Amino acid sequence: MKYNFDEHINRYGTYSSKWDGVDSNFNGNDLLPMWVADTDFRVPHEVVEEIKKRLEHPIFGYTLPEDELYEVIIKYVKDMYDWDIKKEWILFTNGVVAACHIAVRSFVNPGDEVMIQSPVYYPFQKLIKANGAIVVDNKLVRNEDQYYMDFNDMRSLFKTTIGFGGKIARLKAAILCNPHNPIGRVWTEEEIREYAEICMENDALIISDDIHCDLLLNDNKHTMLAALDKRYEQNSITIIAPSKTFNTAGLKGAVTIIPNEKIREDFAYTQMAGYNSPNILSLAALKAAYKYGKQYIEDINNHVSNNLEYFTNYINENIPELTVIQPEGTYLVWVDMKGLGMETEELNKFMIDKVKVATDFGNVFGEEGAGYQRFNLGCTLDTVKECLNRLDLAISEWRNNR
Repeated sequence: MKYNFDEHINRYGTYSSKWDGVDSNFNGNDLLPMWVADTDFRVPHEVVEEIKKRLEHPIFGYTLPEDELYEVIIKYVKDMYDWDIKKEWILFTNGVVAACHIAVRSFVNPGDEVMIQSPVYYPFQKLIKANGAIVVDNKLVRNEDQYYMDFNDMRSLFKTTIGFGGKIARLKAAILCNPHNPIGRVWTEEEIREYAEICMENDALIISDDIHCDLLLNDNKHTMLAALDKRYEQNSITIIAPSKTFNTAGLKGAVTIIPNEKIREDFAYTQMAGYNSPNILSLAALKAAYKYGKQYIEDINNHVSNNLEYFTNYINENIPELTVIQPEGTYLVWVDMKGLGMETEELNKFMIDKVKVATDFGNVFGEEGAGYQRFNLGCTLDTVKECLNRLDLAISEWRNNR
């Protein structure tokens, strides 16, 4: 491995939300931060150098993406995901959530419906509601220790019903999270095709959040929906970003790929109405990450896989009340803690007051997340061990006091 992700880097005093803001965010003290999806890893050297290079020029006025940036993105998407994209399809936004927000605002009218699949990344609900639309939830189904899409339920959401309580379907768009956050599923080609066909049959625009696409565990393969069929290309918006993989979330930059000319024009028109593009340094970092980041991706996936193996084995051997839902991608792990028999608020309070570990509370990802916690394993193995030690001690005390 070229990169040492077990290097401890002190992030206190760097205005880090994850570290400097942990105690105030959770109303606790001396908490170990295992929340919020950024990593504790040094970014690639080439990213830092590219930013330094741009900083040498003393003017930071309005900027345009350079031709090489488009070339790098086109090559990256082809090499990594076997999708041939064109320069004119590419737009730049200041984050994936911003891109989703622009998409919903552009193509969904107030009172229309947008489909999500909970438990899922909670900003989706917020951005849908902020645009006056209605959240429609095609809840994922857990079978043993894995989650799956419920396609029968998905089809039913598009149907018009009659009689008392009947409704006219107004489902106009669907947000696909792939790999899925927080459960870590990397959807198979078969699953994605069925999802896409249902949306196509019902004229629903697909907004595909692929931000974690590089973060793959145990030889899983990421499939981009738009790459599977020209019809899907013309009915979808695909969003990628270096922020999760390369730890550049604070720079706020994402790539939004829209093959359909009319959809792209409408998206760009809305974006011009105050939804800003990335800043100069973000574009510099984006180019360097996608140009030089192949080894980094390989190394981070190996490191997170090792963290996950240690984390899972420890819990299986020492904390039988918990169940780890094995992720296929991301550096996030979804843990079933219902075996402790605690209500939602009690469990959340237990994590803060007794375990002294800050996680993302499962209930914020949807009501199906109650009784779960999301742990961030994008850290050193020593941090994972400290987390497990705190968890083990607190649960051992809980057992003894039952």
